[in-house]
Amino acid sequence: GRSPHIAFFAINMAPTKKSKRIACSVVLAIASIALLDEVSMITSRRKTLLEDEVMKDSMGDVGDFVDDADTPIFWHIPNSGGSSMKSYYNCMGLVEASEIGLEMGLARSGLTDIAFTEYPAIATQMFDAEHQARFFTLIRHPIERTASLFHHQIAEMMKEEGIHKPDLAHVTLEDFARQRIDSKDNGGFMVSLLTDKRHSDPLTNDDLERAKDILRHKFIIGLVPKMEESINRFDNYFGWHTIEDRERCLDVCIRQGKRSDSYENVEESSEVWKMLEKFHYFDMQLYEYALELYDHQAN
Repeated sequence: GRSPHIAFFAINMAPTKKSKRIACSVVLAIASIALLDEVSMITSRRKTLLEDEVMKDSMGDVGDFVDDADTPIFWHIPNSGGSSMKSYYNCMGLVEASEIGLEMGLARSGLTDIAFTEYPAIATQMFDAEHQARFFTLIRHPIERTASLFHHQIAEMMKEEGIHKPDLAHVTLEDFARQRIDSKDNGGFMVSLLTDKRHSDPLTNDDLERAKDILRHKFIIGLVPKMEESINRFDNYFGWHTIEDRERCLDVCIRQGKRSDSYENVEESSEVWKMLEKFHYFDMQLYEYALELYDHQAN
């Protein structure tokens, strides 16, 4: 299977930034030698979020006080603003550690203050009751995310040098959608990751309810269409609103960096919308629930 990408960072919130950099570098150098053969084995040792005890021990509840020993983790859902979030927090002064560093215990070391991962289940197993993971995320409408993914992939393939691709210009979102529907993909990308299921595993309403429960209790919710408002909520929750460079980083990475997609939006009454709405049934339901949670958490 695909190796998970989990990146950890330390925010420059104290005058110990230099010592954190040195400590992380030393740990990572040792880890690179000692654990080179183990990186590909992470998925074989993973615990499941379906186990209540794992969630209770390793994932903090959104209503609980954020302890200094806890680590905020941003769930990076592809094509949902994650790159902008990385740029923003990097702008505020970050020290990066790799997934090898996680294997060496950096998640519990106090050397890191924020993490990015596409795989909540993998990241969660690195923590315990004394050093909990505190999750937050930006969520995008599933059909808009799929359209963005399609156009991004086409653009990337068109940029490949030395390969003649005359047919790519004629590939449509509907072609892409049909290919996804005909594959073994269950269409529930977010639900699958939250409930620790493979994308080829059939999903049930029980899985959907489990995913809703995890979002409700374990995640601070942000929305891509309300990115700056969401970031303000994140920063206030985790105490990052007092960082000196915050306003400048917001301006450079979020306000000025905000781009509008160059492709047309999918018409809600179109055939491709209806196809994707059915294909993404479970993620559509979870997205609607996330909208409710976003309003609820504002209070």
